Amino acid sequence: MKEIIAEIQVIASEKIKGERRSYINRIFPTINVGNFNPFLSIEEYFIEPPMEFVSKENKHVEVINYLFDGGIDHKNQIENKYTTILEGELLRLTTGKGFIHAERPVNRGSNHGIKIEFSLPSELYETEPSFQICHEKDFHREENKSRFIRTLAGKKSPLKLNVNAQIQDVLLYGNSEMEFEIPEAYNGLIYVISGLNGDLFTANSKIRPSQSLFFKNLDKIKVESRGIATRFLFICAKPQIGYPHESF
Repeated sequence: MKEIIAEIQVIASEKIKGERRSYINRIFPTINVGNFNPFLSIEEYFIEPPMEFVSKENKHVEVINYLFDGGIDHKNQIENKYTTILEGELLRLTTGKGFIHAERPVNRGSNHGIKIEFSLPSELYETEPSFQICHEKDFHREENKSRFIRTLAGKKSPLKLNVNAQIQDVLLYGNSEMEFEIPEAYNGLIYVISGLNGDLFTANSKIRPSQSLFFKNLDKIKVESRGIATRFLFICAKPQIGYPHESF
């Protein structure tokens, strides 16, 4: 029987400059992480006009676009008009056999969010495309003296995903800790959001803003915020059969 070895690694995102003050922190894929089943790409973005995500067609993917600050206008082939998604709101796109869409920033200042793209299970490649918008008030929230958590995907979330995933937006107050239970065989990461933010610590690692802690074959992970409150995303998902060979 093959031994299952836990893997954990802190990796910095790659900064890609755009027009004016716009830029993207590419979390995955990077030179250090080429494949990470079932994720196809993860990017934190800071955009303002004239930069935009121009109209394009995607197939066989499921995309989450979540806003930290500002807003974006979204347009797709189902509703041929722009719809605005604001801070704390989430847009889900399931492209199926093909989905044409475009996004553009709303404000002249920072429009800050994250886009997570998953590989869609192969049996859903030829399904009709769909999308969903979740508003801030719709998400389950948990708050106590040590943390604030907004559950974006998983149990208690209104988000309808075809990918098996859990996503939480967490603000961990200074000198606090939190432990996450990870479903069996799930791959995932913890990403410390850019901006005015503290570092996050595990037993053996420190994760700075715009860095990620990638993990595989873990059943739990504990994190700690020392002195300064830290906002981060906890993301994990079930690998899929047929995904390209991993190089993590």
